[in-house]
Amino acid sequence: MALLLLAGLQGIPDELHDAAKVDGANTWQRFRSITLPLLVPAITVALIFRTLDALRIFDLPYVLTKGANGTETLSLSAAADASISLFMAPMPLRRGSQVTPTQRCSGIIPRS
Repeated sequence: MALLLLAGLQGIPDELHDAAKVDGANTWQRFRSITLPLLVPAITVALIFRTLDALRIFDLPYVLTKGANGTETLSLSAAADASISLFMAPMPLRRGSQVTPTQRCSGIIPRS
C-alpha cells in the first residue's frame, strides 16, 4: 500500500507545487488542492487491493466454521494472541503466591 502511494506521489509534477507557491498557497492549501486530488486514483487502487485481501482471508474460516459465533472464526494469529494472553496471566497458587509463566512452562511450581 505504501509503495502505491509513493508511486502516486512521484507521479505528481513538481511544476504544480511550484506554481501554487508562486500564487501564494500555503502547505495545507497545496496538499488539499493539488496533492490529494491527484492521489485519489492511487488511494482507490490501494483500498481495492486491501479489500480483496480481506475478502480472500475471510472466506476460509467462514466456510470451515459455518459462520459460528464466538472464537471459532478466529484466524490462527488471533487465536495465538488470545492463548498467549491467557497463558501469560499469573496463576494464583496459595495465599498470595503466584506461579510465573516460566515456572508454568518448566513445570517448576514453588512450594509455600
